[in-house]
Amino acid sequence: MSPGDPAQVDNDARSPAADNDSRQFWTAATEGRLEVPYCQACARFVFYPRSVCPACLGSNLPWREASRRGRVYSHTVSRRPASPEFAGLDPLRVVLVDMDDGFRVMSNVLDPESTPVGCGTQVEMVFESWGGGPVLPYFRVSPAV
Repeated sequence: MSPGDPAQVDNDARSPAADNDSRQFWTAATEGRLEVPYCQACARFVFYPRSVCPACLGSNLPWREASRRGRVYSHTVSRRPASPEFAGLDPLRVVLVDMDDGFRVMSNVLDPESTPVGCGTQVEMVFESWGGGPVLPYFRVSPAV
């Protein structure tokens, strides 16, 4: 089984378990794409993937490809592993990112610590296997435009 195999996502303690609501997200991630449910009733992306829109309770949620770009809303550095599965991967640069398509995502920045990250920093989501784990969404600082 390869790190990008969606079945491995279910078995790795560092990642959420894929279920019926999120399986398409994880499959797209292994292909380097960000796919997210989109509520037809209120015209917004629904992240994290689920079967009912939290804003309007609509259930017509076809999947759409979303932009992988956004801006850092908040950030911190964790120098101690949250659990044994993360040992050796510290420090973790944790960010909350307001994606250009209107939803917020939490993940890590993969750039070296010397790369400045602050509120408002433009980032792009990448899908990588980091530290030998499954393919997951992370962020890299975008070059100034």
